[in-house]
Amino acid sequence: MKRIIDKFFVAMFLISLLLPTAHITHQQIAHRENRYLAKYIPLYDAKTQTINLQYGNDFENYIKDRFWGRMRLIYLEKHINYILAQRFVRYGETTLDKEKKFMYEHLTAGEPKPAGQRAIIKGLTDFNEFCIQNYIKLYPVVMPRKESIYIPDLVIQDKNDKLRETFNYVSQKSGVKIISILDGLLAKKEKSPYLLYHKTDHHATIDGAFIGYNVLIKEIQKNFPEVKAVSSDELNYSENKKVNTEGGLGYRNGVTCTSAGIPDFICEEFLDTEFRYAKHKDRENLNIEETRTDYVIKRDYYYPYGAELKVMVFGDSFTPNLLEFLPYSFKKVRYIRINGPRGIERSERMKLLKYYEDEIMDFQPDILILWFFYSEFANFRDIAKKE
Repeated sequence: MKRIIDKFFVAMFLISLLLPTAHITHQQIAHRENRYLAKYIPLYDAKTQTINLQYGNDFENYIKDRFWGRMRLIYLEKHINYILAQRFVRYGETTLDKEKKFMYEHLTAGEPKPAGQRAIIKGLTDFNEFCIQNYIKLYPVVMPRKESIYIPDLVIQDKNDKLRETFNYVSQKSGVKIISILDGLLAKKEKSPYLLYHKTDHHATIDGAFIGYNVLIKEIQKNFPEVKAVSSDELNYSENKKVNTEGGLGYRNGVTCTSAGIPDFICEEFLDTEFRYAKHKDRENLNIEETRTDYVIKRDYYYPYGAELKVMVFGDSFTPNLLEFLPYSFKKVRYIRINGPRGIERSERMKLLKYYEDEIMDFQPDILILWFFYSEFANFRDIAKKE
């Protein structure tokens, strides 16, 4: 009898070893982790007629990424870590503040080193020279990190003074003023009844974008006094606890939640505040035409009551909120999103003159706006490159 029991337990043990491989996922991307899953690399490659000497490690990584029940185990681990943590809990590069119900992604991010600053200065100088030659006024705008506005309690040093120094230095050396929204947001943060950044996402809310829009318009009015800013009275507001930074994607838990693979119940616990969303009351008079190819994603806006100026905007995922206001200040606006076209490599996407010079010359704007999240600031070094 004892031998039968021993055999039974040995059999169960062997079966338990095989169970994780009973259902291998064939997905290529782990969307909740924002990364590619390990691919199966065979021991022998018939095409090259070579033996894979790393087969053991490659196979182990393949199984680790794809075994049955993997996501359940990850969620269980994160659930336990969340419950045991007193206030702050880390999930990879993401930090959760359980007390304030805030998620942070960029706690260790720093400013560009001197060599990086020199490259940015050259990029801006060369790009501005192109704009001057074509009678275009350039306005580069940088939206700060959420962590610069809602500074986490576990951050000892306020990095905002260093950020201001960097912007001032680059502006002085390049001759192009960097329009930083940092101080505008800090000034309004305590007075605003609504948050200026999402709790579970790194994007600014519509209220944060509206502050940035007004800072930009004031700069533009110095050269084009006929431009009028949209007022809050011209907007219809709605409220929602979910995150919707790009309109058509709908209301979600937030990019930070998704990319860090944080369980939904934690995300929803943090979504305890109503965020505002806005639409202009005169949308029926705004004409929008969209073009999408592998190499360009653009929208043309026409508003008959705007200033007689043509504006071109290059931007990223921070720009759609701006476009709830900006097109109503000008007659013609063309927006080009740089982090969308599939035909352009990620490392190439900020080479504006390489890929979009013809678009600029075709549109012949009076004003060119660069509206980007801070993470793209270092890539301003590329904007004038053609190779």
